[in-house]
Amino acid sequence: MVFGWVCIAQSKKEQIQMLSTRLDSLKTVQSSENLRYTKRKTELETSISNSDQKTSELLNNLSTKKENLQNQITENQKLDQAILSLKLDLKTVEDSIQKIIEEQPITFLESSLINKSDEELIQLFNISLSNIEHEGCNTFEKFTVLGKQKFISGKDTFCCIVIGAICEDKLHPVSGTNFIGLFKFSNGDYKKINSIEAKGSFGFGSCAILEGFKIMGKKNFVVILNSGYYGFGQSIEDRLFYKVNKSRIEMIEIADGEGILGKKHECFGGINCNNYVGFTEWKIKFMESKKEFFDLEVVEKESNKSKVKTTILKFNEDTMRYE
Repeated sequence: MVFGWVCIAQSKKEQIQMLSTRLDSLKTVQSSENLRYTKRKTELETSISNSDQKTSELLNNLSTKKENLQNQITENQKLDQAILSLKLDLKTVEDSIQKIIEEQPITFLESSLINKSDEELIQLFNISLSNIEHEGCNTFEKFTVLGKQKFISGKDTFCCIVIGAICEDKLHPVSGTNFIGLFKFSNGDYKKINSIEAKGSFGFGSCAILEGFKIMGKKNFVVILNSGYYGFGQSIEDRLFYKVNKSRIEMIEIADGEGILGKKHECFGGINCNNYVGFTEWKIKFMESKKEFFDLEVVEKESNKSKVKTTILKFNEDTMRYE
């Protein structure tokens, strides 16, 4: 019986010892876990502290960059204002230059600068001989270039070309005709702006004679054609005026009742010479001035008389006449 109790006591003791050992083991584990926890906690706290410091640095950097960006935006706005002001100044200068250019008077250039043959100049008109409808001639034989004038108006370069259409018939009353073309010089070639038929003839199928190109104002010049009549022992010659600028060609009239300027008469025998006394000279001159259209001086003189008649005509823009 005693032995049983001893066994039981020993068994309890062993159990207590085992429990104690397990407890010590658990304490060791707990201690180790506490150390690991403490270490981890310290690491996390350190990391958090470092993170807070980095966050603070990032926030400071962000604030600095934000301030710099705002300063840059402000500078850019100032630059934009400065650029806008410069653009406005440049626009003002360009407008002033353009105004100066546009106000420059029309300028003639050397016709030798037109590097095209007569055939090429005629082709610019895009006119067929068979399509000309002209009273006084049924069939036209050929075109001929009478003259060409290159000129500058504003910032652009132009060319005025005068051609004649010769009638196939060479009878006394048969008349040829003329065409005046306006072309703009661009990219090395000529672009047609306008062309008109300028009727004039000396009979026998011929066209009018080109007297020349003369500047008649700040932005305009005239093509002067001589048209007339030969026969029955006399000749009669008249001038026809066609105003040209950079966009239009139009006939202008002279206030002498016939829409043309003056007459030059010559009598060389025949039954109709009784009304003419010799030869009447007539000269014209555009009187340069600051006017938009120059005054026109006309001087007439009969060769066998000393009397000279001088007339000053002024251009009426409403009626498109010299009066």
